[in-house]
Amino acid sequence: MILPTWIRPSIFILLLAIFANLHCLHGSFVFDDIEAVVNNPDVSGLGSWIDILKDDFWGTPLKKESSHLSFRPITTAIFRILWKSVGNQAAYFRLLNLVVHSAVSAYLYKSLSIALDVPYNPLRSCGTQVALMAASFFAIHPIHVESLCSAVGLADVLSGLFFLCGFNAYLEWTRNYQTKSAPAKLFAYSALAMFSKEPGVTILGVCGAYELLIICDIIPHHAFTKHKSFVNSVKRSSVKRFAFCALSGIVLSIMRCLCVRLRVPIFTPMDNPASFLPSPILRGINYQYIYSINLLLLFYPHWLCFDWSMGCIPVIKSALDPRLLALVGFWFSMATIVRACSRETPLRRWFCLAASLIVIPFLPSSNLLVSVGFVIAERNLYLTSMGFCLLMAIVIVEAHRRAGKHRQVFEFAVVVLLFLLAGRSLRRSRDWIADTTLFHSGLAVCPLNAKVHYNIAKVSSDERAAIASYRRALSLNPQYDQAMNNLANLFKEKGSLQEAKLLLEKAVGIRPNFAAAWMNLGIVEASLHNFSRAEECYKNAINHRNRYPHCYFNLGNMYIEMKAFEQALAAYQQAVSLAPDHHLSWNNMVILLDSLGRLDEAEKVARDGLEHLPDAASLHFHLGNTLGKMERYEESETHFLTALRINPGEATYHSNLGVLYHRWGRVHQARTRYLKALELDPKLASIEDNLRKLDKGRRRRR
Repeated sequence: MILPTWIRPSIFILLLAIFANLHCLHGSFVFDDIEAVVNNPDVSGLGSWIDILKDDFWGTPLKKESSHLSFRPITTAIFRILWKSVGNQAAYFRLLNLVVHSAVSAYLYKSLSIALDVPYNPLRSCGTQVALMAASFFAIHPIHVESLCSAVGLADVLSGLFFLCGFNAYLEWTRNYQTKSAPAKLFAYSALAMFSKEPGVTILGVCGAYELLIICDIIPHHAFTKHKSFVNSVKRSSVKRFAFCALSGIVLSIMRCLCVRLRVPIFTPMDNPASFLPSPILRGINYQYIYSINLLLLFYPHWLCFDWSMGCIPVIKSALDPRLLALVGFWFSMATIVRACSRETPLRRWFCLAASLIVIPFLPSSNLLVSVGFVIAERNLYLTSMGFCLLMAIVIVEAHRRAGKHRQVFEFAVVVLLFLLAGRSLRRSRDWIADTTLFHSGLAVCPLNAKVHYNIAKVSSDERAAIASYRRALSLNPQYDQAMNNLANLFKEKGSLQEAKLLLEKAVGIRPNFAAAWMNLGIVEASLHNFSRAEECYKNAINHRNRYPHCYFNLGNMYIEMKAFEQALAAYQQAVSLAPDHHLSWNNMVILLDSLGRLDEAEKVARDGLEHLPDAASLHFHLGNTLGKMERYEESETHFLTALRINPGEATYHSNLGVLYHRWGRVHQARTRYLKALELDPKLASIEDNLRKLDKGRRRRR
């Protein structure tokens, strides 16, 4: 791949990355973004900065049993800074991903240009072409769309950037052994990569492999090297560099384990069914089948899905399963790569680098070191795709070199391939615009995936369709506790409380620490007037999720129904102490104190709430009601008008302001507000009564 001399390769790659992924800038927060960004207190600022070091990537305290144990404080800190700067505007999060990915693509070209400049290689002059081709493929590969179109993808692209920074520091060290800063840079960038996303630490493994396979060339002697033996090929500097990489990898791994208190995450068969097969042989076969699917997605990125769990890839349990043929293809591919790495050709060490970049970054996802919580995760192929793109580039450039008189046709085919990949990325980006399009796109790839049907039900605006999708999810996975919880909520809203209760009891039976299901079961039990059981359910929910303001809110509602007003106030107070923006709890406290005649306390609570929520129309409204009862009419009017400025279409606000004017003796203004309220909501019977009282009062005055 040769560019005109007036085009700089790095600029070409940047433009290519931007063009192929331009559509990723359009859309909202989707899928995992909701938990990791939108609802994450460490991002929104509800938690302190120090909590970033105590919580996992999803905002759950690392010490909790339910924690995912994915510790990525660098990424979470950047999320928090960005959220503070631009708020919940997904476009800026996506823009940051695109900028970083474009930088990674350009940096990959620079890194490979240096790394492929291997001594004793007659084809080393082709290294720049190979690097350009590999970086171009990487810039537009459709497998990266998920990382760019979801805010959480920042972890992947940021880790990729630090990964390459570390690799460049290492390459600098190999070319100038006397440099003192390179080892420190390599260690620092490796740590930053790991704390952006865990697979980033594998850069140390890649550097170690480069030292052994490329610099030392430990594979037996061949005609294209001047080394006489392995012993002669290993220099003291190589030993030191390799030892440094190995020791750094151990130190960082220990640091990572200590951060999560030497624990491993607990996953379920729904997350990764192959890891729960009883036979190690069956587990191995299924792992290899999953590897083959990952390789296929890199080679032919047509079938892409936001989630590959829960039946998307049924486990292989029989020797007659035709999918076993995929293993033959997988091992044939692996054997071909191994042969290319060991044959006596000028490209051998280039193939070794490509193989290292494919295999080593994939190891954390392979289930070989520790069981993971997914079947396939397209985002996790971000680093591995660097090696795959390099492998394809080597093959294409070598084929082009041998094409002879057919080179122009070959070059045209490569350009067409680049356009096809870019087109596929643009098309896939449209699926990630919103949850609705994303979830429906998954049906074509994984119709047996219960999670696809579950997510479709979550975003469905049609209640009947949602119930049908939840039932389909449960038919595919009868142990799907989240689907039970959501379906129970629909039944609860319909008034089918017994059906909801049965589903929720089954959900907490399957997962005893399911806090949301315990809270919803408490709501159902309270609706059935089983208050003692409801209180027990609420306390179970709080026990499993101590930062659960909405559960305290519902507990307060139940205490009001039980006439336990002081307990209700305590529950609401606990809710707002955990989440100062929980306006429902502020509202209910003001309403309760007002109804108890404790007007001074109601006023204080309302003003405290407005310090946190100055634009909460409902709080201004309730404070206006309280001040009106205290005959502080001017202050009351101010807050009513503020509430109406924020929410002018609320009939109750106009009606109550009319009542205030009525008491105040401002009859004309009272009538105007009553009529406006009646216009907005003709069903408000109290307005007709108030108008009659107003007219009756006017007649008396006459």
